[in-house]
Amino acid sequence: MPISYKNVPITINGVSLFATNATLDQTQNVQALRSLGKSQVSTAVTEAPQGTISADFYITATNVVSTFASAANRTGSTLFDCTVGGITVSDCLYTAFSVQADANALINGSISLDYYGSLVGVVSGSASAGTVEAAHGAKSTTVAGVGFSAAPYSFNYELSKEYAVNRTLGSAAVLQSDILFTSATTTVSLEGDDLPNGIAPDPTSSTGLCPNELNASIELEGTCGTPYGTLGITGLAATRSISVSENDVVRGSITLNQYY
Repeated sequence: MPISYKNVPITINGVSLFATNATLDQTQNVQALRSLGKSQVSTAVTEAPQGTISADFYITATNVVSTFASAANRTGSTLFDCTVGGITVSDCLYTAFSVQADANALINGSISLDYYGSLVGVVSGSASAGTVEAAHGAKSTTVAGVGFSAAPYSFNYELSKEYAVNRTLGSAAVLQSDILFTSATTTVSLEGDDLPNGIAPDPTSSTGLCPNELNASIELEGTCGTPYGTLGITGLAATRSISVSENDVVRGSITLNQYY
């Protein structure tokens, strides 16, 4: 049964966040053991507890981007501790991190994690000063070489990761050596004015099978000028679309993918 929180401080791999929503869920597999000639049922735990953590938050810490979207994190598989609502769990792994930036709005982030093992303790909460600055769309600048006629209206970034967990005999716990990184994908979606570039071939290629990579990035900045880091991608156009309606500009959308 999940534990849900609203407006709660959390700590993910040493990064302190103010989560507008956070959920901690835990499962444990139990097997029933029955035998002939007996009416009683015995039970046995087949593997150690494990679960998931998800949270939505405003970007108020300057190390969010440098930690969650770093090159080392994109392909890494290091286990770390997480604290949600005073409950600490060990052996966490990132599975997804995303940022949504819109004009004239606070920039939202979200994160999803898997963890292995039981709750390792409960820490008491304490009062702290309120955070008054967060990353904001009106202060954040973009560099989008995708064909828009001006700065985009929105910028959405997502990093998703996959692992293989290879459990070994002689240990109920998941060890660091059991974790194998398998793949990761960074996706950036933008909406802006005019038709974005398509999947154009490299003009130096005579076969047309060598497409151009496109670049897009956003430099996050707080309402009072604090820098929160840069998110970017160099990837191939996966999809693009355009919409036209009366009393509006020509709106184009494009999605870029980069694989690891």
